Amino acid sequence: MNKSTGSKIHLAFRFHVNFYHSYRGDTPDELGFGPDIRIIRNTIRVLDEFNARGVPVCGTWDTENYFSLETIMPAHCPDIIESWKRRVAEGKDEMEVMSYNNGLLSAQTAAEFDEAVGRAVSNSAGSGLRDLFPHFAPVVRPQEMMYTPIHLKMYPRHGISHISLFYSAVPFNGFSNFIPLLPLEQRYNPLTLRFPGINEKMTLLPACNHGDISDNLS
Repeated sequence: MNKSTGSKIHLAFRFHVNFYHSYRGDTPDELGFGPDIRIIRNTIRVLDEFNARGVPVCGTWDTENYFSLETIMPAHCPDIIESWKRRVAEGKDEMEVMSYNNGLLSAQTAAEFDEAVGRAVSNSAGSGLRDLFPHFAPVVRPQEMMYTPIHLKMYPRHGISHISLFYSAVPFNGFSNFIPLLPLEQRYNPLTLRFPGINEKMTLLPACNHGDISDNLS
């Protein structure tokens, strides 16, 4: 908090979950998705410890469904899913839509997009966010920031009203390369995302990446 003005900076921690790695193996050890299990368990432990000490820290998790929530995690680390359920039910964490199966959403037809996003919300295998958790945030963090303006018309059909994209120095850059430089108060606060010729709009939550910390010489 700035004591002279009374203004506050709110820092939102978001954790990206995807147990499928084309560059690593698919085994539950350090050569495969073992580090994912270890890091997520430790992150939950740290959040729980801070909460127990009275620090109201929360976590936001954007999670891929098919490989992670449906296939790998139930077999190798179901305790993580149960921990998420507990923290969501307690109002400490929230789950966000990511991508059902890492599909290239920006290259999909409208029917394919609706099927993929719909399955991320709910599906017959029970791995959708609505299937697993008491509630989820109406926010999408697209896989690799894959976004195209027509999505403004399509996400709201699935109850998703917010989208988070990197305003970032890293290659996975959702939009900052394509618009004039934003002032600081817009770069780090919610915006309204519009596109000419499309009536629908979404709330845009600009996000920073660890690459931005390096870019600012920290």
